[in-house]
Amino acid sequence: LKPAGSGFYGVLGISKQYLPIYRKLNLSYHNHISIRSFAKEEFISEELAEIIIKRNITKEHVDGIRNLSGKGSIGKIIRYIDKQDFYGNEFLNEYRDYFSMAKQLGAELRHKYDIWPKSLREEHDKLSEKINILKDQIAEKEFLEKTSELYKTIPREFKNKKLMIKLPEHAGDFGAEGQNLKICVGSYNYRYNHIAGRSLICFIRKTESPDESFVCCEISLKNYKVIQVHGYKNDADKPLPKEVKKFAEEYAEKIKSFRKEIS
Repeated sequence: LKPAGSGFYGVLGISKQYLPIYRKLNLSYHNHISIRSFAKEEFISEELAEIIIKRNITKEHVDGIRNLSGKGSIGKIIRYIDKQDFYGNEFLNEYRDYFSMAKQLGAELRHKYDIWPKSLREEHDKLSEKINILKDQIAEKEFLEKTSELYKTIPREFKNKKLMIKLPEHAGDFGAEGQNLKICVGSYNYRYNHIAGRSLICFIRKTESPDESFVCCEISLKNYKVIQVHGYKNDADKPLPKEVKKFAEEYAEKIKSFRKEIS
């Protein structure tokens, strides 16, 4: 077999002017491929080569960034990634997320300070916070619209001397209860099934302290059976009193009879 070529260019496919840089820097084959691909478009100085090695930047990263920004020389993008203290793939993911969130919020990233923010992390986090607020507003609107009808078919008042029922009043109540009890009721599926009328999430509280989280209960609105009833950490630290589950079953029967009465 004949060799692919001879000499620096023949072997590596890059101009001999890069020989001093290659001699000085400890390049991996992966780094070489990146520098060679960049060199086809513009000269890569020793400074840029060091950043490429340090930040593990590839042509795919730079092309992905330019597809979003619509501009930027290779050198400018490489220096920007380094200044932001990101690695190539990490930066591209954060940058994509930043543009995606801006689009969701209807913002147009046309100005230089928007396309290349002074601190990408800070601007990314600001947009993330706005997105979360918007999601919360949408979730709250949906929750109130759905439960305004659902709660007409559910007895709101149910208690005895020790225990009482409290229904979620806001979309955020699921997450708050989940945090207080260290259980997963804050996940979207529970809220979705609740507002869809598939299963009712209700909070069992002690009558003497109605605003303190105690036990969370899920009741099927198809067969009116108690699906689950759990307290702090799903009762891992302390068994749930039998009277609590009995109370939940009594409430399930109350819902069943209440719905028969109004149908």
